[in-house]
Amino acid sequence: MRNSKNDTHTSDKSVEALESVTKSQAEIEVEELKVQLAEMQKLIESMASNQDQNTSKTKDTDGIFVSDIQDPIPSNKLIQIISMVSGGLNLEANGKKINIPDFGNTIQITFEDLRAAYNHTPKIIDDGWLLIQSEEAVKYMYLEEKYKKFVSKKFIENIINLPKDQIVETLKGLGTVAQKTSIDLIIKGLADKDDKYSDMNKLHVISEFIGQDINELAKNR
Repeated sequence: MRNSKNDTHTSDKSVEALESVTKSQAEIEVEELKVQLAEMQKLIESMASNQDQNTSKTKDTDGIFVSDIQDPIPSNKLIQIISMVSGGLNLEANGKKINIPDFGNTIQITFEDLRAAYNHTPKIIDDGWLLIQSEEAVKYMYLEEKYKKFVSKKFIENIINLPKDQIVETLKGLGTVAQKTSIDLIIKGLADKDDKYSDMNKLHVISEFIGQDINELAKNR
């Protein structure tokens, strides 16, 4: 006769063993699933990162490369330039000496010589010693931003025609070269006894601005 108690005990152990095996297997599967999910998450993050980098590169390079649509300017093309300094202006280009006698005088030089003069002495253009009278050349040499701060020959000549309270403010707003040229032009006009420069009130505020009697400077010119 079989012992029912023993059979029951054996059966319970089998169930426990089965549950233990089943539980262990389930835990293993869960761990494997976690690993797979982690790897998948890394893959997704990697793909997203690559996409962001590609987008960033596209944004970074967008607008950097300028379409090369400008036709080259022939090196022998004549370009007109105007002196914006009082007294003579000497340029050096390709071993040649080029002179512009005085403020407001214009000459023509080749585009090749213009670039050579600029390369030799950049401040002749950067500081406004001369003005290139060719919009094409200014654009080709990438000088447009610099030219936004320059004033014309006519502007300098007409400063004396402004009301006295505007003359000093205008002089203050000019670059160093244009300011010096403007004052030199007034001194020259006084020395030449030009009626345009006869307003004593204007001359007084200019004298205060430069810290010297402009009439005396004209006498000693």
